[in-house]
Amino acid sequence: SGAGGAVDAGSVEGAGSAVDVGVGVAGGCNSTVGGGEARFAYVAAAGANEIFTFTVAANTGALAATGSPALTSDPRHLLVDPSNKYLLVAGFGTISTCSTGCMLVSYAIDQTSGALTQAGSAAAGTNPISLTINSSSTRVYTANTNSNNVSIFTLDPATGALAASGTVAAGQFPEWITLSPDG
Repeated sequence: SGAGGAVDAGSVEGAGSAVDVGVGVAGGCNSTVGGGEARFAYVAAAGANEIFTFTVAANTGALAATGSPALTSDPRHLLVDPSNKYLLVAGFGTISTCSTGCMLVSYAIDQTSGALTQAGSAAAGTNPISLTINSSSTRVYTANTNSNNVSIFTLDPATGALAASGTVAAGQFPEWITLSPDG
């Protein structure tokens, strides 16, 4: 997607999944947060219930930690929306079963510092392990491994508010979901 890709977080202790915002490469992703110079990466530390924010040096790709981590319940998958305004987080809630608290959470991204502020949340299926978003930043989907379905959400592109809008069966243990480029 044009929103970002994986960041090597190998030296980040407790790192889970990582998403970059605006680390451009020739012929690849060239979106930015903060209007050109500010670039950010986010790392989910599931066991610590935290999301860490890093600045990304444009010339070297080096990461530097910034501020305090955002707190969320067992974050498992991170995704920046195509407009670079929101970080979406699929979380398990309770680590072992997700019997309560399985959520999709949106965070507004401060365009200067990369800091995160919770903007919305909605209940997801059991163990939402993967998520994707359409190109207009209005529909979000989670693959829910243990409830064997996909949850569908609307995202308000102006506020980051989330609303559940249904589920569909997706076979046994769906783990990944993506949309075609045309949605």
